[in-house]
Amino acid sequence: MESTRQPELIAVADRRGPEPSRRAQLSPREREILGLLSEGLTGQAIAGRLFLSPETVRTHIRNATRKLGAKTRVHAVALMLVSRDLSTLRAPSTG
Repeated sequence: MESTRQPELIAVADRRGPEPSRRAQLSPREREILGLLSEGLTGQAIAGRLFLSPETVRTHIRNATRKLGAKTRVHAVALMLVSRDLSTLRAPSTG
């Protein structure tokens, strides 16, 4: 059922994605967390992976969502996908 929702999410996002100035405002940690969300990790799983508290992860997501002008965390990830900025969100590989 989730795979059928993805086209709808992309349709919701502005085709151009967020303005470049808004994307530039994201901190490296906010980008990293949005990238992990795009891979399907939950906030709890992200907290465990990055050794952060769940509340800290929620704060980063909330801040990124606000900076991008998104309505939800899913909308924020969709905006980044549409803008093709998601490749810059991935955490560096350690292995």
